Amino acid sequence: MNSRSGQLRFCLYVYALIMAAVATTAAPTLDTGNPLNFFTNVAARLLSQELSVNLNQIQIYPTNQYTPAVHRLLQVAANVYDATSTNFYPSVFRPVFSRDSGGLGTKVFNTGYTNVPSITGPSDPQFVAPMDASDLAAMSNVVINMTANVYGVPWIIGAKKGFPNFNELAMDTAFQLTRKLQATRNSTSGPITNFQMFILNITNQLGVECWNSYTNSYPNPVTIYAVDYIKNIVLTNDVGFGTNQHFIIASTITVGTWQGSQSSPSFQIPLNTPLQLITNSIYRFNQGGTPYLLGNLNLPYETSVVINGSSYPQPHWGLMVTNNLRVIMLDGTNIIDYVQLSGPNGVRDLTTEILTNYDSGTSGNDLWDTNFQNGVPRGIANQIGVSLAFITPSPVSGTWDQTDPLCFMMK
Repeated sequence: MNSRSGQLRFCLYVYALIMAAVATTAAPTLDTGNPLNFFTNVAARLLSQELSVNLNQIQIYPTNQYTPAVHRLLQVAANVYDATSTNFYPSVFRPVFSRDSGGLGTKVFNTGYTNVPSITGPSDPQFVAPMDASDLAAMSNVVINMTANVYGVPWIIGAKKGFPNFNELAMDTAFQLTRKLQATRNSTSGPITNFQMFILNITNQLGVECWNSYTNSYPNPVTIYAVDYIKNIVLTNDVGFGTNQHFIIASTITVGTWQGSQSSPSFQIPLNTPLQLITNSIYRFNQGGTPYLLGNLNLPYETSVVINGSSYPQPHWGLMVTNNLRVIMLDGTNIIDYVQLSGPNGVRDLTTEILTNYDSGTSGNDLWDTNFQNGVPRGIANQIGVSLAFITPSPVSGTWDQTDPLCFMMK
């Protein structure tokens, strides 16, 4: 009951604003002939009334107060204006930014909007490359109502029926870890010495999808520009290893007549890119004083590796991926959709995922178990037992690889 009454109150409030804009000749600030004044005045009232937020001082750094609730009200304000407009293309409002005096504790604010009636193309200065809010805070020059583009603070584009739009970004990061074991002894009765080798691979699949969700086709040519800046691919472990890589993936496609949702293809995919972030590489625990990866898969096993007192070290792996995505959709010199997303970002505990997904608790399947059994980690003992046919593992995710008879290998 409370939710429905709140929705009714909000709808009545928006209705009252529309009526004031249409019927009150003494209020030029809500004149529908001026899209920027109409949008900013309606947005300011909605934000103040519903969220106690000042349109001219929405902090985005170091605390981000640009929440989904704030964005929804800004979108409502743009939609209200477009409902009064006879323009074919949607209205576009671009944020401006300011910051305080600078130095330690610098804050950055979204301090209002400017209207974007048209553009000259993707190289238009208004499409200057976006930056992170932290970079804006670090600028040496004065920042007052600066027309910049900031990842995570979108342009506001009015909703118009019949236009295709950005639909989704999908990301899938695959991590492969192979452990090889080598057992040697100097005589048939001598002690067995075990050595292990880790081979790692990381692949990232990134896809961007745009969609015409309406049944009618969109008749005009649309050009889609998609750029994903993979800002950080950070692979770390708990024994001192760390690597960070950066990539930029970009694509441009033009759609002639964009088919409606009852036909194919109503979905357009400007980006669908697999990216091998780390090729098959051998992890070395300690050579020259630091751990690192090498692409030479013919390297010998490391000997006498002792980490934290263990002759069978197994690093605890972690992975972080951060993205900044930009998608521009143009019909000639008119913007029909535009996003500049900060994210999606992901942080994964890879070792925990391996233990959860591959150590089932049944005999021979706990191949990553680090608990010791007779002086050897249980996972390694199980791996050797499977390779010698002493243990028959159940088919847990099809992970056992018998293609290399010279090595005891678990992927």
